[in-house]
Amino acid sequence: MEVENSAKLGEPKDEALQNLVTALNKAAGYAKWDVVSVPDSELQPVADQDFISNAIIYQPKQVTQVGQAQALGSEAVAGGAFENARTPLAATFTSTKGGGKHGAAPTTVVVNHFKSKGSAPRTGPNRDSGDGQGAWNAARVAQASAVVDWIPELTKAAGSEDVAVLGDFNSYAQEDPMQEFYGAGYTQATEDDYTYVFGGQVGSLDHLLVSPSLKKRMTGADAGTSTPASPRCCSTASTAPPRSTITWRTRSLPPITTRTSRVSGRAKSSLHSTADDAAAALLASVAAALLNVGGPVR
Repeated sequence: MEVENSAKLGEPKDEALQNLVTALNKAAGYAKWDVVSVPDSELQPVADQDFISNAIIYQPKQVTQVGQAQALGSEAVAGGAFENARTPLAATFTSTKGGGKHGAAPTTVVVNHFKSKGSAPRTGPNRDSGDGQGAWNAARVAQASAVVDWIPELTKAAGSEDVAVLGDFNSYAQEDPMQEFYGAGYTQATEDDYTYVFGGQVGSLDHLLVSPSLKKRMTGADAGTSTPASPRCCSTASTAPPRSTITWRTRSLPPITTRTSRVSGRAKSSLHSTADDAAAALLASVAAALLNVGGPVR
């Protein structure tokens, strides 16, 4: 998810994120959620950081964080792939309860937010070439490539090839940046579904990708909407895009649901379930997509 970067505002680090978790726990009536704290050594200097940052929260009753969180801060400085986008974060988890066919196998979640399609430069490789992919496509390709190159470092540290890569890629499913992941063996958790409606047209800029080993643990995936999409002729400025769900299952386990909605022009996502298998519990409890607090999405 994305939250205010409190450190950039001169406030205590993760203050906004902690406030969010405190409110969630108050609503739940117990300490249901906890924060994944990213060491400063993993991040670029505060002066190079944005006012909005990626973040991960999780449910300790379901999963246990393994080791420290990591960030691709080395690519978020001037000249790096993420100098104009949110710094990718990663954390590895095992099931707190263990059990399941795969026991407590570690699963790593990598959270992203790539450069938007707007504010097009007039010249250079990131101009809008008119091919339908919008501006900054070259930047998003570089960002995807940087994440793909980073993942082996994460899996080596985790001792597991099970990886879920998710977030707002600002790229539709067949655009160039997504091809970087497909070429590396990652696949969409669900195919031919949409999580976004704009101007009567549907698509997905937000994705959940899984590694080949994690794919083997899936039994199915689907997406559905809770409100109907308005046809182009009838859409209005006040018509909000529908909330969508992606359900991800592991063998003999309850579903995991990723919900994405638009609230006051901002994206909002969460992940939750009651599964007790490591991978299922992980994706069930880690809210790590597009909850935007206090800042623009694109």
